Amino acid sequence: MILKYGLRSESLEQAAASVGKLLGVTFELHDSSFFGGDYFRAEAAEGTIYVQPNYDALDDEPFEASWPPDQFLLCFDGPEDEKWGAYIQLLSSLESSHDAVFLKRSIS
Repeated sequence: MILKYGLRSESLEQAAASVGKLLGVTFELHDSSFFGGDYFRAEAAEGTIYVQPNYDALDDEPFEASWPPDQFLLCFDGPEDEKWGAYIQLLSSLESSHDAVFLKRSIS
């Protein structure tokens, strides 16, 4: 399962830093065309957390059409959505400020 949020931030680095601090995880920079070029990844017991651009350069379109292509995505990828509960609770401050917006849950 993947839980996906839209993130508002000035840069990918700033998005990863603020989310990492809030969630208590350390993101590492990676590069993959699958994730839109540079992206950040953190491993957790529950699965993997990604911060990536919302722009797919290969297809020249946003990954999530309902979110601005010049902004970012926060994805929680793990076998059980319920295990992300503590992280989701921590995101409530970003959601209330509209810096994070729940976009969707998908089966991978």
